[in-house]
Amino acid sequence: MTEIYFVRHAHAYYSEDEYHRPLSAQGQRDTERVTNLLKHQRIDAVYASPYRRAIQTVEGIAQARHLPVQTVDGLKERQLSTGKLEDFHAAVLRVWHEPSFAWAGGESNQQATARYSKIAQHPSCSSRGFCRYRYTWQYHGIDDALF
Repeated sequence: MTEIYFVRHAHAYYSEDEYHRPLSAQGQRDTERVTNLLKHQRIDAVYASPYRRAIQTVEGIAQARHLPVQTVDGLKERQLSTGKLEDFHAAVLRVWHEPSFAWAGGESNQQATARYSKIAQHPSCSSRGFCRYRYTWQYHGIDDALF
């Protein structure tokens, strides 16, 4: 059986520069936690979106196993909106609390999950006929209960 772990990027400082937003101090601490949560799991490959915050989140997991972080463009975070949002934090909270809701020109969490699930159709899942997915990141922290 193949297991695929989805790890949402840790908390990052907000900036309109999506590609270069770094992790916050809290995000850096949380990456250590998620690396420790996964330390006993078999991991053969590490993938991330091309965003700096996503790569930083999984670097510890990759380094512990001497693996490269492979970037996949399709794992980019969903676009929240095409327009400027008055209160970014409130806008993000709304889409997390209402999974089918999308701001104008944006993608809902349900749409993003469907997109990520298509990307995650790993060849070993098809050949073995079964794949188990585990999601380990919540909007406000790590969901330790999954391990």
